[in-house]
This record gives sequence, structure tokens and C-alpha cells, in this order.
Amino acid sequence: RATTAGRDRCVKFYMKGGALFMILPSGRRLGYWDARVVHMDDGREHITYAGMDQETKRWTRSETYGGKLVENCVQAIGRDCLAEALMRVADMGYQIVMHVHDEMIVDVPDEDWNAYQKISEAMGRSPVWAQELLLRGDGYETKFYKKD
Repeated sequence: RATTAGRDRCVKFYMKGGALFMILPSGRRLGYWDARVVHMDDGREHITYAGMDQETKRWTRSETYGGKLVENCVQAIGRDCLAEALMRVADMGYQIVMHVHDEMIVDVPDEDWNAYQKISEAMGRSPVWAQELLLRGDGYETKFYKKD
């Protein structure tokens, strides 16, 4: 749960039109198209869905399981946190050049001595949909982008 305030902050699942949807605490949904529970040769039930094979780039059936769904959920929540931080930093007037996974690359004027502090604070602010989520912005200053 994102908060103990109630069930509205839980991750929820529902089926609609053959698709399995995961509702994230932010309200965004992840979709697994043509989802089915299939009895496999190992005697167990497996969750399958239609998706893009990352190697062949062809539409195919893929399998998933509880651990993979949790991984998708955690990655998606991280993305939602970054998206809100990007909007906060842009609203502060900073020019965001790009973002890479959980990094934000911001072009800051040399005379803005407090930019690092202000951006770190903005990145560490919890989203309204997960007030109890502890976040922290970290970073570095450099003239040219480099992977830390």
C-alpha cells in the first residue's frame, strides 16, 4: 500500500475486454492485453498475455507471475515519482534537457548557486498520492553529462 489511509491507495487489478489492468497508486494503469490463465504441462496455472517479444520484435504470448507483476508495479511507481519531479522542476523554471531512467539532467545557469539544493528538494518531495513514501534526491554538478 502507498498509504495506510485506505484502500484507495492500494494497487488494484481488474479485467476489462480481455485485458488485465493494474491500477497504480497514482491512478495510472498498466495493461496486459488478451490476458488469460492457462493450464500448462507442469500442471500449474500460468498468467499469459499478448505482447512484444523484446528479441524478435514480434507480437507473441508472454508469461508472467506474481514476482514479475510486483517488479512492473515497482518500476511504474518509480516512473510516476520521476514524472512528478520532472514537472515540479520544470515549474521552477529550470530547463530539463533529458532524463535517463531515474536521472534528471537539467541545464542550469552558472549564476544559480542554489540550483542543486532546490532541484534535490523538489525530487525528494513525496507525491500527493503517496505522502508516506520517503524519497530523496541526490545528484552532482558537472559541465558535461556523465553517468555517475
